[in-house]
Amino acid sequence: MFLCIACISNAANINLNDCSQSTVQTSINSSTDGDTIVCPAGSWTWGSRVSWPNKSVTLQGAGIDTTIISLLTQNIIEVQSSYTKSFRITGFTFKSLGNFGGDTGIMLIRGTGWRIDHNKFQMYSNQCGYNGGSGIRINAGSTGVIDHNEFRNDKSRSTAGTHASIYISGPGDISWGWDSQIGTGNNTVFIEDNIFEETMLCTDHNSHAAYGGGGMIYVFRHNDVTGMNIDGHGFCSAIGTREMEISNNKFRATPSGLWAIIQFRGGTGVVYNNIVESPYPSRGIYFREDRAPSASPSCTGISNYNERVNQNIYGNWDCPSYEGWPCTDQVGRGKNQNSDPLYIWGNPNWPTNANDDPTYIQAGRDYYINQGAKPGYVGYQYPNPLTGEPCIENCGKGQTTSSIPNPPSQLQVN
Repeated sequence: MFLCIACISNAANINLNDCSQSTVQTSINSSTDGDTIVCPAGSWTWGSRVSWPNKSVTLQGAGIDTTIISLLTQNIIEVQSSYTKSFRITGFTFKSLGNFGGDTGIMLIRGTGWRIDHNKFQMYSNQCGYNGGSGIRINAGSTGVIDHNEFRNDKSRSTAGTHASIYISGPGDISWGWDSQIGTGNNTVFIEDNIFEETMLCTDHNSHAAYGGGGMIYVFRHNDVTGMNIDGHGFCSAIGTREMEISNNKFRATPSGLWAIIQFRGGTGVVYNNIVESPYPSRGIYFREDRAPSASPSCTGISNYNERVNQNIYGNWDCPSYEGWPCTDQVGRGKNQNSDPLYIWGNPNWPTNANDDPTYIQAGRDYYINQGAKPGYVGYQYPNPLTGEPCIENCGKGQTTSSIPNPPSQLQVN
């Protein structure tokens, strides 16, 4: 008890007179673990980055559209990959004043145990595709929770759709040697209870609510998504997606259309209990093997790519030239490239799926649709404990298989 009292007494609320970049940076530098740095209401423009130290500190604004930070440069808050202490960023609207491109973003987040919540990200874009605007970039296999935020195209200024609200790059080859992580909470980015909205649709390249590769592992659940899709990259110029859970979300297209809800180009996972509302997207899941002969455009980015680090796995732009089936990192592969099929179930009003490469990605072998839950799978606790949010519905452990016991009957209350 004395130790707890000591911890509480050391934490402090640091109330700032303004929320300029220099004021915030100075305050974070002088803070100690457990401090909360509180920004007032108002609007400020930041032209340089806030470098986050390895401290368990909260940066708190007065609320969405109340504390507004406009950004002249990308990655305005940057956290190093070596940092191990938790931190929190909450209560802001962040507006990009330029197109920072698909590979960058408003924030560059690394480290572990962080929480980014109750913010609005207004992204600007002036071109479709990979070089469009983006929101949060997560690198180096960092782990944390992104919850109760709004991700929206700044349609008052943008001339094109954004690239990705959340761009996740995983830890690389190492994740392909792990057991399944999405049900454990380990080595996983959780994206839950957010709003994603894209009204300026690019028909040749839909915007992504969540996107990435490099052995990424993430859980995308209980989100509301309009005009955006989910994309798990395959092995093409980068290491493929390792694992995803996509569950309990609401998806809808914009009036001008959305050509797929999910692009599965690599790895495995589970897709369950998602609701599709009007206007309806054209496709549910779009399966693709980027290095199959049918791929167009072909994956020339890895021509002469001879060996994958740590795994002695070979491949070039054309899968049959080296591997044949199974292709490295393809849909339905798991730990050490062994078979681990993708399972899809319980998604009402789900549009028809499409498969570009049925020779390499086959139903009943690499994925299963409406054949029941994945055997033995139990989703991680919802809400994620890092949020500290109370559970309203579907509480506790996630969806399981038929091992769920029947509810008790003939109970009486005295």
